[in-house]
Amino acid sequence: MSHQSIKYIMYLRKSTDDKSRQVRSIADQRSELQEFAQRNNLVVIDVLLEKQSAKRPGRPVFNEMLRRIEVGEAHGILSWHPDRLARNSRDGGHIMDLLDIGVLHDLKFPTFTYENSASGKLMLAMMFSQSKYYVDNLSENIRRGKRRKAAEGVWPGPAPLGYSNHPQRRCLVPDPKVTPHVTRAFERFSTGNYTLEQIASLLRKAGVKGTHGKVISPSTAQRMLQNPIYYGSFRFKGELMEGTHEPLISKRLFDRCQSVMSKRSRPKSKGLKPFLYRGLIRCSVCGGMVTSETSKGHVYLHCSKRKEPCKHEYRPAVREEAISQQINEALFRLSLPDDWVEGMLEMLTDEQSRLAEAAERKRVELDEERQRLQDKLSRAEEGWLDGVISKSRYREIKSELVAQRQSLDEEIAELERSDLNRLEPMARFLKASKRAKKLASEGTPVEQLDFFKKVGSNPQLVTRQLLFTPRGPWQHVEKSRLLVSAPADAHSSAGRKSRNSLRFSTSGEGGIRTHGEHEVHTGFRDRPVQPLRHLSCSDRGTIINLVAPRVKTKRQGGRGGATVR
Repeated sequence: MSHQSIKYIMYLRKSTDDKSRQVRSIADQRSELQEFAQRNNLVVIDVLLEKQSAKRPGRPVFNEMLRRIEVGEAHGILSWHPDRLARNSRDGGHIMDLLDIGVLHDLKFPTFTYENSASGKLMLAMMFSQSKYYVDNLSENIRRGKRRKAAEGVWPGPAPLGYSNHPQRRCLVPDPKVTPHVTRAFERFSTGNYTLEQIASLLRKAGVKGTHGKVISPSTAQRMLQNPIYYGSFRFKGELMEGTHEPLISKRLFDRCQSVMSKRSRPKSKGLKPFLYRGLIRCSVCGGMVTSETSKGHVYLHCSKRKEPCKHEYRPAVREEAISQQINEALFRLSLPDDWVEGMLEMLTDEQSRLAEAAERKRVELDEERQRLQDKLSRAEEGWLDGVISKSRYREIKSELVAQRQSLDEEIAELERSDLNRLEPMARFLKASKRAKKLASEGTPVEQLDFFKKVGSNPQLVTRQLLFTPRGPWQHVEKSRLLVSAPADAHSSAGRKSRNSLRFSTSGEGGIRTHGEHEVHTGFRDRPVQPLRHLSCSDRGTIINLVAPRVKTKRQGGRGGATVR
């Protein structure tokens, strides 16, 4: 069949629909192919245009063209180059198969001469293979270039919202028209008073548009707020890279936005009101949780009765304000007088200095002892080399000295590892006791509740009274009744003696015990409470051992050192 009697379909393709790339590709192809068809008297029944890459199979226009050829509408294809038809094995193999079975009679290219023969098919298959190699090699080069740019701190992708790609420097630069709106969006969202929809709406009102001129949506705003590129870093292949571009916001502002977003993303139970003591207190009768409900403008707490029928005795239910008042009083009971705290902190400072001096003396003595052992070992080695002592005797001396030196090394390492700030937990406890008093008098219910959770455990409701177990050393403060005045008496006149008294029993055991409501006993003689600085050193030590019983100091004989347990 001569080419004059063959009906051809003109196939035009460019790899992308981006108008900034391959602007004249289709127009140039069409013009060249029309001139080529006129010169060779080719019959073109249709012109098909496709804007899609041939790297992967599945082009709709290309598949429609092959279908029309298979049904006999046309028997030839006119295209600019074989790579316009196929850059993958499947499409290229489909064309070769149509040529083999005789459905496709001819192919015409202005840039490539094809003959429907064995050698022509071989050359066509080689062109298809070369086109595929070009695409694969180009992809690998692009990936390698992106990896290199990312390693150098240059963002290898399209510019995100608020940035633009510099044409000469090939890097991100702030877009002066969009940058202020992006920065303002981060600042507003970090306050927690704006939703993603409101942020997107503000950007739309400011005239900011997304990629390819798309409208800013809440999901676009969320991706922007979660993108670390705005504070100077970027993610590449799952790894956070440090960028060289100019940041638009600070890392602190970005972290605040992430904190706000994470709080909003937490699942919330439907229908639950934000009661202050929800999930905190249990019923002392049945062990069930105490629930809260609103009635006549007030919040009441009572047993939920979910575990078993509970005959709780606090009916009517206790009001939330009463629980807050009881927590307030508990914080007063768990606080020591300010002058006691200041005096004990001063004692801790003195003890810390004394321990540091003793440890330094001990370290010097151990270093000197280690040096003496080293000198003995050197002399023994010299004696063996000079023939004064035998090799077996030298080995015995060396083994003994090395063992002693290892013991000293362990002792020195233990001394260096021993943290001389072991009194720091006691200092933190004393400061926390002082903070408990301040929160009881000035703190909000939420702040008081947070502190109460740290110092108390197992809160229960018994006949409308809140009972709890103090944690750790707080048990001794509560048990000792070494208390400041109640909140109503917090502003008593100077010099007025507190109703609580400190008495020393004759048991000789030390420590402080509670006898009655207003008296406490330890072991020496009777006298009223007085500022800590007026107490003797032995009395202060008794109080410190009471407040922080886990922190003890012990004098050791021998070399005059001191260790901290």
